[in-house]
Amino acid sequence: MKHEIPSEFSERIQRLRTQASLSQSGLAELMGVTPAAVSHWETGKAKPSWKPVSYTHLTLPTIYPV
Repeated sequence: MKHEIPSEFSERIQRLRTQASLSQSGLAELMGVTPAAVSHWETGKAKPSWKPVSYTHLTLPTIYPV
């Protein structure tokens, strides 16, 4: 059974990325994934597979300076 990704999740990823003035490639580089992965998150084709330890260096100010 295929799980649907809530559209709110996809929209939030895209909104936060654009608010931070990042391209999909830029966010992908920060996250250590491919630009295709970011595109799939934003279109709801896939969801991230988080590895918390790998992303401890990534904080909100890193992506979205205040």
